[in-house]
Amino acid sequence: SEVDDLIGRPLKEVVRAAADSAPVPETTQAGVHTEHSRGAILLPNSTRLDVEWWSVATGDSAIPVALFVRDISGQLRAERALRAESADAENRNLRKSAFLATMSHEIRTPLAGMLGIVELLDGPELAEDQRENIRLLRQSADSLRGIVGDMLDLSRAEAGALELDPVVVDLRNL
Repeated sequence: SEVDDLIGRPLKEVVRAAADSAPVPETTQAGVHTEHSRGAILLPNSTRLDVEWWSVATGDSAIPVALFVRDISGQLRAERALRAESADAENRNLRKSAFLATMSHEIRTPLAGMLGIVELLDGPELAEDQRENIRLLRQSADSLRGIVGDMLDLSRAEAGALELDPVVVDLRNL
């Protein structure tokens, strides 16, 4: 097999170190040195195989007495997919926050107009049932204004732009 063809060949012939990876030397016990790194093995058919390897040398020798290689191609593909999914989720979240902020402002403007009309309609010449209808309309609009405000606060919080107003609170009165 192609992997069998690699056995016995000098490491420098088959391994190309990853650009962002440098060997990490370690001393595990007296006179035994290990080195860990990631890179790519180019198989005889030019297929790239992502690997990490550990080499073990003894004494002052730079020549490894053992070399352990592990295929991490699948792991790296999974890491890339996870990063892409994370970026995609962040993008969707930003679009949702922008939509919430826009909708909150778009709803708030006509709602303020409706509340202004309610104030104009409310007067002493109204019959009791009309006054009750105005009261219900005002109550409903105030509830809707609270919901819209909560949506706007949520979009601000998600965008990191929520500002808190510090107030003194007497906990005994809560």
